[in-house]
Amino acid sequence: MLPSSKTSIVLELLSADKSENLVFHYTSALCTVTELLQSGQFRMGRLKQMNDPLEFLDKLRFFSGGVTFDLNESRRITKQLEIADRHRIERVRLDSFAQDRSAGPQGREDLFHKGWAGSRMWAQYAGSHSGVCLVFDRLQIYKAIRGKLGHTDSKNSPLIQHRVRYTDHLPTLIKHLYPNVESQFSDEEFTNWYLEKCQPLRFLKHRDFRDEHEYRYLLIREDFDPREPNFEFPISGCIKAVILGCRFPEAYRINMEHNASKFDLELFDIDWKSGRPELGLCNPA
Repeated sequence: MLPSSKTSIVLELLSADKSENLVFHYTSALCTVTELLQSGQFRMGRLKQMNDPLEFLDKLRFFSGGVTFDLNESRRITKQLEIADRHRIERVRLDSFAQDRSAGPQGREDLFHKGWAGSRMWAQYAGSHSGVCLVFDRLQIYKAIRGKLGHTDSKNSPLIQHRVRYTDHLPTLIKHLYPNVESQFSDEEFTNWYLEKCQPLRFLKHRDFRDEHEYRYLLIREDFDPREPNFEFPISGCIKAVILGCRFPEAYRINMEHNASKFDLELFDIDWKSGRPELGLCNPA
């Protein structure tokens, strides 16, 4: 018989109801076996590693609108935007997860709405179904990041968690900056104001990505070293299960089972019966 904690995870994964507690991260088998489960650390990435041009391109490309400045004013604004956007890239770290979505009346039993059942997500992010889907506790991730920061850093390092919104009606940057672009800020003042003002854009993506149902953790720090691009936090207590893709390499299975046992994780296999997702325990009791 499974322990009650594991039974709870199994029931939540297989429930037709939308889970508010679990989030899901798709990745490769090699990354999981050789890095994440061995190190016990989860890595927060940078904006330039994202897939949406709204995030990885510099924001000068979005600076437009019906405001005319003289040449000197334009140069000053452009310079301050370049400085501020460099800080945006250097000071922001984030992690992206999938969530369950609400099931339609006809789709509850097929479980396509579950965060672990995204066939396109398996194809794109998990090595064309040869990787894994990691199952995390949403609130425990927040606590783990806060714990890694410590009490002092927590005060100076805003950590935000929120669902991502999707739209094709993207606001131009000038809409967020005007009327303050004409104010005489110092470079540092402008950077701090810019990072705060652009907050809505950090949880906004093109509608092309809407099927990812992304939930995001975003951290802003002043002391990130550009030469050390990643911030890591411990996964112990956050990670609850690992789901192996239907093409997961058998050569990795023993190592996966060994590493997963260190964190007392339940292992599942996903299969697609007549195109419908099904979960099965790797080692049912």
